[in-house]
Amino acid sequence: MTLAMPDSIYPANLPPGYPAYLGYVDGHWPTYSQLETMFPAAYLIGLTVTGSTYHADGIDVEPGNPDAAHGAQWAAEKLNRTPASRPVIYASTVGTPGYGMVDIIPHLASLQVPLTKVRLLSAHYTSAAHICGPGTCGLISHPMDGTQWTDKHPGNSGSLIDMSVLLDSFFVKDPPPDPPQEEAVQVPGWQGTWLTFQTFPRSDGATIGIGLGTNGDPYYVVRDAGSKSSHAPVKI
Repeated sequence: MTLAMPDSIYPANLPPGYPAYLGYVDGHWPTYSQLETMFPAAYLIGLTVTGSTYHADGIDVEPGNPDAAHGAQWAAEKLNRTPASRPVIYASTVGTPGYGMVDIIPHLASLQVPLTKVRLLSAHYTSAAHICGPGTCGLISHPMDGTQWTDKHPGNSGSLIDMSVLLDSFFVKDPPPDPPQEEAVQVPGWQGTWLTFQTFPRSDGATIGIGLGTNGDPYYVVRDAGSKSSHAPVKI
């Protein structure tokens, strides 16, 4: 499943009803605030075209804007400030040397930024909806998180607008880390593997062990007087 996301420097050209919209927080066409009013229920992505603010979801890398090195550095700093932000980097898949997604990925690697921590939005105009990667257009070896695939999609009043297709996970933040797992242990002389375990003497000389099994359920186990090994655990 994928999501469609239109954008335009003229918000009035954007039709309603899409799950997501892309806009800009600065530059010559700061459209983001208008999108917040027009599409309050949609996902919104706001890009900086100058790289001068971190109050944006991502950065627009292209000639006249920050280059690939600056785009990667911006994303690294955004993550440093907001670790769960998954900053967006927009760029042509190949494009002008020094400005393409093929240039951004090595810069991210040099900054030790995992690709899972960012969202890569490529631009590759083919007139066919696709997400760039080795299994689609083949222009890049790493699959993108979304691709702007045309700048001629029908908009309002006969206008033409940009259109992107995104993975349905595009707006999913990193899941919280799993809680630390209790360490399972085996107790010498006692059958079973335990998360917790304690023993109690019985009047006949036997010993009873009670604890939690690795499935979280309680069990008891008996070791006869003089025996070096217990019976099998029994669920309580």
